[in-house]
Amino acid sequence: MRSTKVVDMGTGLFNYTSRRSKTNIWYSLWNMPDVRNEKDSLIKYKYTVGIKYSSRPGQFDSEDFNISGFFGPSVPGQHFMDEILPVRFTQPYFDCGKSNEWIVSAVSPVIDFMPRYLRYTHMRRPRIVALVTMDTYFRKIDFNACPISIGNPLPNYLAGIDRCKPTTKCKHVSGYGFKRGGYKCVCKQGYKYPSQIKPPFQGSLIEQATQEEYEYGFTCTPIQHRKVHLGKHYNTTMYRQQQSTLNTKRNIRRSTSRHRRNAYDKSNAAKIKTLMKKMGVINNINCHKQPPSSLSLSGSVIYGAEKQFESQARTALRLAHFLSSFLQNNEYNVHFGILDGGQQLQEDHIFAEVLANVMSDHKILSSAVLFDSYQFIGADGTEKALFGPWAYRNDQGFWAIDAAGLKESYLNTPGFKTAKERFRSNISELKEFHIKAFVRSNINGTYQSHFKYSDLVYKAPTFKSGRWSGPTYRCDGRIDKWVITYSVPFFSRNIYLSSVKFTGIVLIDIDLKFLDINQCHQPFYIANAFKNTALCPPSTKCSPLTGFGFGLGNYACKCKQGYEYPFEDAQTWFEGVSLELEWSKKMQGEPNRLHLLHCRVATGPNVKMSLLLLILMITTNWIAFVF
Repeated sequence: MRSTKVVDMGTGLFNYTSRRSKTNIWYSLWNMPDVRNEKDSLIKYKYTVGIKYSSRPGQFDSEDFNISGFFGPSVPGQHFMDEILPVRFTQPYFDCGKSNEWIVSAVSPVIDFMPRYLRYTHMRRPRIVALVTMDTYFRKIDFNACPISIGNPLPNYLAGIDRCKPTTKCKHVSGYGFKRGGYKCVCKQGYKYPSQIKPPFQGSLIEQATQEEYEYGFTCTPIQHRKVHLGKHYNTTMYRQQQSTLNTKRNIRRSTSRHRRNAYDKSNAAKIKTLMKKMGVINNINCHKQPPSSLSLSGSVIYGAEKQFESQARTALRLAHFLSSFLQNNEYNVHFGILDGGQQLQEDHIFAEVLANVMSDHKILSSAVLFDSYQFIGADGTEKALFGPWAYRNDQGFWAIDAAGLKESYLNTPGFKTAKERFRSNISELKEFHIKAFVRSNINGTYQSHFKYSDLVYKAPTFKSGRWSGPTYRCDGRIDKWVITYSVPFFSRNIYLSSVKFTGIVLIDIDLKFLDINQCHQPFYIANAFKNTALCPPSTKCSPLTGFGFGLGNYACKCKQGYEYPFEDAQTWFEGVSLELEWSKKMQGEPNRLHLLHCRVATGPNVKMSLLLLILMITTNWIAFVF
């Protein structure tokens, strides 16, 4: 469904400022109207940005940045109270009369320096003049059913409603929404799964189990005769004198020579280590001396980026949809009742959009809107040869430049050329979106009326229409980091108003260090440069770990079904970092524990001796001896 209804919530009987309104919880969250200044220093913050403009291609108006400041939401630390955070969430409420769903609103303030245009600044103060809200379906929000812990702090009304047995511990599983079963029960240290069970115990299966199934199942058994790690190794000189004879393919001892399949790809692992060394050598000092081939990597290096950075990519997609909708529907010379036609796009507006993209997400290093040649029409009605607001962050703060002032035109960059060649004549991939707008009838908003056109229609790309670019080192003296780029086009109406035409692209650069890599085994057709480089032994299965960023060893080797963790420590699986360290020691002929880091075959439970069992055994042996 690509149809959106837009209404003016300040018209007619709608009055979100009234206390009698049942769905204005978000309005009172920031104590509107803002007439008191006790917390101005806590909830309002002055930001400073530098902007560099360009009036002609290849040249900036000034080599110095134009420094300007504005007030916005606060920038607190992680230990501040919720009422000081820049975004606040309402309690769940029923959105009666609109969506008719249980929703949760995220609310952030819009701050202006009021009274505006007053020359005496000591009589002005930052004041909240509006609120921006974003509603989310409450039933799609996950809740943590596990007990209260460091990762699940108070207050959590639904904490502890899991049904994990005492021999297991609860772990949250995301993606279930507001329903039971969003957890899994893993064995505690010193316990193992039954050999006939595929671990772990899923919460959804536990919730669906009968009373009998729950009583006799979902329980881990104790591990007997666990080992301890040695605090001291053997004589190190003996190891250094010997050569490593490790065979990664593991020959099986039998009369005929045969090789076992192994998930570890030694040649690919060597390439990955060379790649990581190459990336570590390049920096902002020597990047100018490197050939272009050394400043870019294969696209298979960013495997998984489209899922991990979907939120950041949709930031660019949102801006592309706004530009497409505005450029295809704006008519500045058309009037509707008391409403005058809209104006042309303002340069400062586009600069503010790209700055907001960078300042609102710490993973986004830069954001740009690059117009094609002579496609941007300024507020005075003149066409600019090039216009490309580009905002970025570095250690010195937030900055923005007009990319048209760069000596090398952005029209010749691979990303822009690829997008233009792809969408210049082929627009079949675009989707059509409809907007049903209701506007106020007069300045007082006595009632709302339908816009004179039945629908506002525009064509725009989808998320899959965007393009992910392989890692490149942004060697420009501004960012100087390895980045992943996502770009998506936007469109305007052609001169005959019969179709749309390619107008430019919106792009964002994401810091590569936030990308989680996957070293586990994958099929041959998966384009992942890091696959099959995990050092998990055959008795374990590999699981990638998230949140550790772009580095090797971020995986867990968990015991397979029918195996058990042999050591008496706080772990239930082997860390990839430990395996990588022990592997490097073995390759250098140093003492290591690599041969110990594997799961052993699970043993059966101990049988307790009793008098009845002893009599039964003696009787059985006597009968067997007699007959």
